[in-house]
Amino acid sequence: MPRRSVWYCVFLCGFWSCPPAIAADSQTFGIGIDLLSFDYSEFDQAGELLDRETGLLPGVVASWRYQWPEWYIAANIDYHGGNVTYDGQTQSGIPLVTTTETHITDLRFMGGYTFHLVEGAASSVYAGLGYHYWYRNILPGRDIYGSPVAGLLEIYQWTFVLAGVELGLHENRSTRVALDLRAKHLLQGTMDIDFLGFGNFDNTTVDLGLGGSFRIGIPFSIRLEEKSRLVIEPYFDSWNIPRSNVVPLTIQGSTTGIGVLEPRSETRNFGLSVQYRTRF
Repeated sequence: MPRRSVWYCVFLCGFWSCPPAIAADSQTFGIGIDLLSFDYSEFDQAGELLDRETGLLPGVVASWRYQWPEWYIAANIDYHGGNVTYDGQTQSGIPLVTTTETHITDLRFMGGYTFHLVEGAASSVYAGLGYHYWYRNILPGRDIYGSPVAGLLEIYQWTFVLAGVELGLHENRSTRVALDLRAKHLLQGTMDIDFLGFGNFDNTTVDLGLGGSFRIGIPFSIRLEEKSRLVIEPYFDSWNIPRSNVVPLTIQGSTTGIGVLEPRSETRNFGLSVQYRTRF
């Protein structure tokens, strides 16, 4: 089974942008694709790297927005799925490289106010709530000596608050460029652990540490028709999650004298979103 620490504990361990020109009582729907360069790392208490997962995850995105003259509400959903490379070590410290089946869903609900800082270019401030789901299935593999290593299934779920500002930098009838700056803070989160039969350990759940993070995007909007646009947005998105609590491991309900926790982690993702949006 992949290793997360050498201590007595077993460390087991993408808003609506480009607001159109202010319109009274309008709705906008969007759908598109997103390519995510996924980069996730876990660290022990000394700051040493325990494991890292990297790879490209294709995805789909959808959005809805209801606009009053200046105020609006919006909802977004993103999904990414695929396989990434797991580079870590076994419980005994032997290097291990395998594959992780990954599915990530991000749901956000927001409200905001539109205004103008640059003449002719719409800007906005916004805030909202979000939900993040991550299915992380570390597949069985072999260490560098060829010995088999068991897999591990982890399911992360957390809620978060977000607040940000989208600054309109340039806007005319055909194009718009903006800078989207967003802060996020995890409110409550859990990680469910399924040992998939390894060691006969009972499945368990740990509470994730609460931490802050941020996102930066540069949405570029191209007018296609009177009420439709193509929005292309390169972005950087991060998560910083402190170490979780320690939960005793059990076998058929009996304690084993060892514990499990989720170590401190950092996610540093780059992505590119392409979305078609139409206004009614």
